[in-house]
Amino acid sequence: MAVKSIKVKLRLGDVPEIKNGLWKLHSEVNSGVRYYTEWLSLLRQEDLYRRDPEDDNKQERYKTSQECKEELLERLRNRQRENQHNGSIGSNEELLQLARQLYELLIPQSVGANGDAQQISRKFLS
Repeated sequence: MAVKSIKVKLRLGDVPEIKNGLWKLHSEVNSGVRYYTEWLSLLRQEDLYRRDPEDDNKQERYKTSQECKEELLERLRNRQRENQHNGSIGSNEELLQLARQLYELLIPQSVGANGDAQQISRKFLS
């Protein structure tokens, strides 16, 4: 899929409420991206790395797979409580397995399958 960028320059010096609104939109979009990125990272259940601040060519591990699994389980159990789930809560292993299956459905490339994010999202929404 081709991506096209268009640079737009807005002169908003005399309209501070629009400038503040755009900044708020920017902030909220970033929060949403962070939310879903964190969930996908946890669903993956593997070590997480970030760029070394000293050297862009190096990566440093900042969360082990075990820490990811523990945080994921905590979040899933919290969701069960918040949704007042009354059925079987499942074992930790069952929840982790289901979470990994969800990750593989959302990111088919993770298991070597071909995937199209647009097609997957359309199927999910329909």
